Amino acid sequence: MKKIKKVQLLILVFAVLMTLVACGSKGGKVVYVGEQNGAENIITIEYDGKENVQKIISETEGEYNGTEIEKQMVEAMKSEFEKIKGTKFNVDYKDKTMKATFTIDMPVFLKENEDSEYKALADKDGNVPLKTVKENYENAGYKERE
Repeated sequence: MKKIKKVQLLILVFAVLMTLVACGSKGGKVVYVGEQNGAENIITIEYDGKENVQKIISETEGEYNGTEIEKQMVEAMKSEFEKIKGTKFNVDYKDKTMKATFTIDMPVFLKENEDSEYKALADKDGNVPLKTVKENYENAGYKERE
C-alpha cells in the first residue's frame, strides 16, 4: 500500500512539473522592417521568457557592383565590427547584390561594452527590455512584421 502511494505521489509531482514547464514562456522573436540608405533593413529581435532582449539581428541587402573599392570598404567595416565583443558581421556577395548581416549578442555585448547606447537602455538588473527596443525601432520608422 505504501509503495502505491509513493508511486502515485511521484506521478503527481511529475505531472505538476510537466505542467509548469509546458506553461512557462520560452521567449520568442519579433521582426521589424524599415529602410536604411535606400535599402530594406530587416531587424529580428530575439528575447527570453522575461522579455529581455537576447539578440538583435540586422539584415540589409543592397546593390553591389563588384568593384574592388566597394569590397575593400565593406571588408574594412567588417574588421571594425569584429573588434567589438558580442557582435558578428557577415557579408554574402552575389552577382549584383550583397547581403550584410550584423548580430548583437546582447548579454555579451552589454558585459563587454560599458559605453554602449544599449547600456543606457538596460534596467536595474542589466537587461535590455524588449518593450524599450521595440519603441526605439518604431520611433525610427520601422514597422512590425506580422
